[in-house]
Amino acid sequence: MDYYSFKPNTESAVNEIKEILEIHDNLENESIRKWILKHHSLFEDKLFSFGLDYLNSGDDQDNNLHLTSLDIYVDKTAFLSIFQFWELQWLLFFGEFHLLTENRTVPDPKDYYYLPPDPNELLALDKVKKILCAV
Repeated sequence: MDYYSFKPNTESAVNEIKEILEIHDNLENESIRKWILKHHSLFEDKLFSFGLDYLNSGDDQDNNLHLTSLDIYVDKTAFLSIFQFWELQWLLFFGEFHLLTENRTVPDPKDYYYLPPDPNELLALDKVKKILCAV
């Protein structure tokens, strides 16, 4: 599987963001913004379809990843850093954390598609921490 070749890159990136969060326990800092931008091309150019293909696939094999081309299942933990990296990039990039706060999209309550924030939903920082604690 070609995606596995990116494991060293994703492990390094995941460790880097862990170190950033040990220093800054928030997502509103320049180091997080730089991390997203630094690693975004790996996400967008190399791993984007990985998450679409393998995350939340609805597969019954919760601890395994189905490699369709080989029609075999492999242990998901071998791909943990790739899953973590993909989920972090998805959450942070599409959450616009790569932009300065003043340049982020502000939801308009008058917009037809506006949904009020769910008071029970985890904050982005808590989601990041949960992703990083995945085993």
